[in-house]
Amino acid sequence: MTRQLSVGFALAGVATLTTIVAPAPPKADAAFPGAVGRIAMTLARPGSSSEVWTVSQAGTRLRLVVRARTDAVAPSWSSDGRRLVLVIGGAVWRVNGDGQRLTRVTGRAVVDAESPAWSPDGKQIAFAARTRGNNFDIYVCRADGTGLRRLTRSPLPDERPSWSPDGRRIVFARAISSRRSDVWLMTANGSSQRAVGYGAAPDWSPDGKLIALTLGRGIAVMRPDGTGLTRLVDGPGIAGDPAWSPDGHWIVFWSDRASSEATKGDLYVVTTDGESVTRVTYEPEVWHFDPSWQPLPRRAP
Repeated sequence: MTRQLSVGFALAGVATLTTIVAPAPPKADAAFPGAVGRIAMTLARPGSSSEVWTVSQAGTRLRLVVRARTDAVAPSWSSDGRRLVLVIGGAVWRVNGDGQRLTRVTGRAVVDAESPAWSPDGKQIAFAARTRGNNFDIYVCRADGTGLRRLTRSPLPDERPSWSPDGRRIVFARAISSRRSDVWLMTANGSSQRAVGYGAAPDWSPDGKLIALTLGRGIAVMRPDGTGLTRLVDGPGIAGDPAWSPDGHWIVFWSDRASSEATKGDLYVVTTDGESVTRVTYEPEVWHFDPSWQPLPRRAP
């Protein structure tokens, strides 16, 4: 989805809300790259600009990270769990996890940036965007915004890049029509581009063995070569925006399955076998989407 934004921002302090939540799912043993941290998300209320918040897996301790004069959307954690990239005013920005040191990354050449993602080594940022006169393609730049490179040159819109854990490949979605998109793979320098399946919003698992994606109205996983496609969530309602937990045991996603309760969309987590789905957010008349799960690297003994 393309979001038209205007330039301008104002930092906000940290805020806390109290929500009524379902019992938290059991904690999984951390495997890679570390312990399970907080979930960053876009929060949108009718009549207000979108904001970036974080929440615990249990749905508690909601905290405001960025409030701007225009929409702040699409947060994504760095692999060390300390920083976020996000989109404000059609540009990519970076910010500390506590909302401090908000810094613009991309310059005026980039128009309508979307879905930024840190490389595993924290040195680069991949994102979808237009440059003036061009379609939506996948770009990368250094974390300070220099070295902008265009990786795809398709007549069709490309979006939602996600890095492999080793940083060598990028998976992304190519919109074939308003109702269909395909999943593509390429190397980190843009070579060897090939379609591997059907779906949207792909996200690479922490161990590199699976890719989560939006498939139709639900959530599925598949191997990076497109085989082993397995549906995890298929109704009620619509689901999308899957993002892996750092330990690889959970996938967080957006869904409107509780719309009868006047919620516009909430976050849920599902186990990777699809057997357990737990609701995370409970706020009427609010959208919660674009989740990204914070890794907390293990401390040295």
